[in-house]
Amino acid sequence: MANIDVVNASNEKVGSVDLADEIFEAEVKPHLLWEVVRNQMANRRAGTKKTKSRAEVAYTGSKMYRQKGTGRARAGSRRSGVRVGGGHIFALAPQDWSYKVPKKVRKQALVSALADRKREGKLLVVDDFGLTEIKTKAMAEALAKLGATKALIVVGERNEIIEKSARNIPYVKVLPVAGLNVYDVLKHEHLICTKDAVGLIQERLG
Repeated sequence: MANIDVVNASNEKVGSVDLADEIFEAEVKPHLLWEVVRNQMANRRAGTKKTKSRAEVAYTGSKMYRQKGTGRARAGSRRSGVRVGGGHIFALAPQDWSYKVPKKVRKQALVSALADRKREGKLLVVDDFGLTEIKTKAMAEALAKLGATKALIVVGERNEIIEKSARNIPYVKVLPVAGLNVYDVLKHEHLICTKDAVGLIQERLG
């Protein structure tokens, strides 16, 4: 079992924490990362596109004018897609893009994402950000000292002070361990975990 330094908001070492090898030293499997990210993006699609077909347009169904003798092209309906106000010829309809990925695949993909951040030296463990009130400036300064201005911050439980202090900082996101996911880990350059979050992550994935 390896360990990693625990630092404070000034990037000074204040201790260390053990990391489970089966999680943070696991083999990185790119195909699982691709599959789970694809699944997450598909599940987020709204699928609410909708246009009216000729059957749904509010027009009379009667023939516009007689078939012969007018010198005009034959026309059977004002609802035709070639006419202004007519229905769409290939009308769009709501669609559910979501699908399921096996639980074991999701779990192993998250393990791969965490191991990848650890392998690249982009994993940081912070003891405490030292925030006693909601202060964006203080959070930005702490992240600058940590050298992680584009980061996903993972906390053990929801923390209003940390969340609200970071929400206006570009490229920074705060998640509790329960919301940790592959897409957000890979999207952000650094992964910053609080000391208590590390234990909960290992408990969740162990």
